[in-house]
Amino acid sequence: MITHIRARHPEFSPFVCSWPGCGKSWRDSWDLSNHLRVHTGEKPFQCPKKRSECPWPGCGKLFAGTSSLRRHYLVHTGEKMFTCALCPYSSNQKNNLDRHVFSLHRDKRPFMCSWEGCGKIFRDQWKLKRHWPVHTGERAFPCPYWCGKMFPVLSKLKRHWPVHTGERAFPCPYCSYAANRRFSRSVHLKRHMTTHTGEKPFQCPVCPHTWFSASADLRRHMATHTGEKPYKCPVCPHSSNRKDNMDVHIKMKHRPDFNLPI
Repeated sequence: MITHIRARHPEFSPFVCSWPGCGKSWRDSWDLSNHLRVHTGEKPFQCPKKRSECPWPGCGKLFAGTSSLRRHYLVHTGEKMFTCALCPYSSNQKNNLDRHVFSLHRDKRPFMCSWEGCGKIFRDQWKLKRHWPVHTGERAFPCPYWCGKMFPVLSKLKRHWPVHTGERAFPCPYCSYAANRRFSRSVHLKRHMTTHTGEKPFQCPVCPHTWFSASADLRRHMATHTGEKPYKCPVCPHSSNRKDNMDVHIKMKHRPDFNLPI
């Protein structure tokens, strides 16, 4: 229809392309301006998404995402992160490894994960079975202390063991305190260390001269500014901004035979 209008009714398309040999006409100047870029090669519109440039000296290639850049960077470093599970072959690109396995190891029937989108290859069936719960969520490793918990991988079971053994592998260098999990080393032990160093990294944004050694202390303090009282008495309308104050209230005001959830 557009072609028909241009050919039969040129009066409706007064804006004619002046490029030699073209002669196309358009209904408005905006369409003509856009059309002229076909001849000039002008590309005034750039994608607002920032592209990642290869930092290797003399390269400067641009990539749409950091993952593409990381794959490309291996070309310069020579690193071969994709290793064949059946022989010493390695490559810096996964598709090269896939071609290698398909062409050289088809007859060896490698143990490949059949989960959609995975495709990992293992040397034996046992390692494949151990990998499978990653996808299914199956809890294949039961706790040997008969607590009933099960874990999808052995490493998580090992992290659980200290709950029963009491083992505390991460001691404080200044006192007898010790943490039983590596996670605690970065959180609980770090928080404990402030009792020795006196460090108070958490500042109140309302009264800037007040600092606290733990974020929980700062949250309790902030309730004095906001008026928030999150701890509600299960028996009466009383509420408090501190749990310990609520515990005292229940103990003093309500008889113990109420069987309250203190």
